[in-house]
Amino acid sequence: MAKIRDDVRSAFAREQDGLGDVADARERLVRQALATREPQASHQWQWAAAIAALLIGATVITTFALIRGNSRSHAVPAATPSSRAQASPTPLRNELSVSDSTPIIIYHDPSTFDQIDGITWDGRVSGKFPFDTTGFSSNPAANLFVTGNAVRDRKGALVASGTFGFKYFQGMWADDEVHLCVMTPFDNPGGTGLPTTLQLVDAHTASTRNVVRVGTLYNQTSMTVAACSTEFDRAVVVQSAGQGIGTAQYWVVELSSGKILWTHNFQESTAPPVQIVSSRDGQTVAEVQGQGSTLFGPDGRAIGHMVGAVQTFSWDGSLAVVDTGNAGGPATIVRVSNGSTVWSGPSGPGFYVYNYAAQPDGADLAIGIRNPAYPINGVAGFSAVDLYIVAPDGRVVMEMKNIYW
Repeated sequence: MAKIRDDVRSAFAREQDGLGDVADARERLVRQALATREPQASHQWQWAAAIAALLIGATVITTFALIRGNSRSHAVPAATPSSRAQASPTPLRNELSVSDSTPIIIYHDPSTFDQIDGITWDGRVSGKFPFDTTGFSSNPAANLFVTGNAVRDRKGALVASGTFGFKYFQGMWADDEVHLCVMTPFDNPGGTGLPTTLQLVDAHTASTRNVVRVGTLYNQTSMTVAACSTEFDRAVVVQSAGQGIGTAQYWVVELSSGKILWTHNFQESTAPPVQIVSSRDGQTVAEVQGQGSTLFGPDGRAIGHMVGAVQTFSWDGSLAVVDTGNAGGPATIVRVSNGSTVWSGPSGPGFYVYNYAAQPDGADLAIGIRNPAYPINGVAGFSAVDLYIVAPDGRVVMEMKNIYW
C-alpha cells in the first residue's frame, strides 16, 4: 500500500533534525523520490530527491515480495500492448470475508481514504479491512502486520511484542511469512559507527536468533535486508553509501550458519549509485545502475543484463518488473529467461512504477503505475496510482483506477 511499499510510517525517526539513520530506506526512498521527481530529471538526481523526500516525512506500507530468478536475461524488447479488466466498485461497504490463509492486497478506499480495503489476487472478493494498517508493514500474504514494537493479525489483535525497529519496522518479512530479518542495532551510532548483526525473529513469539555480524552502521547510512528466505536458507544484507544514496557493499548470507557466501563492494567506486534488488530467495541479485540492471546468480557471477531498472521479481522467479524511468518508455513485465516483454504499462511522460507486489506462491504481479493525471502529492503523502494485477501471460486480471496503494 502506498514502494515501499506502501505505508504511513514515521520517517527518519531517530534524528529528525539531522540526517540520522535511514534504515529501511530503500522502499521508502524510492516511493518518495518518484512521487516528487520531475519528468526530465536525471536518474542520479532522483536518488538525491529521495533523501529530501525522506526528511519531510511520509512513508508507505508495502507488500514487497522478492523472488527467485536463475536464468540469463537480455535486453528488453519493444513494449507490447496490454488488455485491461474491470475494477471492483467503490466505496466498499461489506467486510472482507476470506480465510486468513488467502493472500490479499490492501489499499485505501478511493472514495474514503481513511478506510482500508482488501481484495484477493483474482479480484473476485473484496471488502473493508478489519483494522487500520497505517504504520504497519505486512507480510506478502497480508495476514500479519509489524511495526517497530508489535506484530498483529488481520483483526488487529496483538500476536507478539518486541523490538523490530526504532519506532517503525526496520527489516524484511521472510518468505515463510512468519519470520523477520532485521539488522541491529537500530539507533544512531554516533560518530564512529557500530558493527551490525543480522537477526532472524519469529513473528509469533518474538524469539530472536543472531545469524552473523556483518556491516557497520554509521551516521547518514543504513543497514537493510533485501532478501530473507527461510525456504532457501539465504539473506541479502545491504549497507548504504553516504547519506543513504546508493550502496557501499552487500553480502549474501547463509541463514542457518551465518556464512558469507559472496559479497560485492562499491565503497571505492566513483560510478553512479547502485541500488540492490534481490529475488525473494537471494539466488539472483540485480545491481541497478542508471538505466541498466546487471543480474548475478547464486555464486555471485554475472548472468545477464536488462535495459531499465529492475524493481522486483515475481514470487516464482519467472518475471521481473522493469521501469525505464526517464528513458521515455513504459514500465514492463519481462520474462527473465529470455528478456521478452509480456506486458507493457501506459506510455508517456509522467508514467512510472510507484509500487509493486508479488503474489505469494504464484506468478502474478501487482503494479501501481503513477498517472500524471492525478495530483502529484496525493493525500497524506501518498500518490494515486492505477493498479494492475497481471498474469504471467500478460493478461490483466484486474485494474483499479486512481487509488492510494
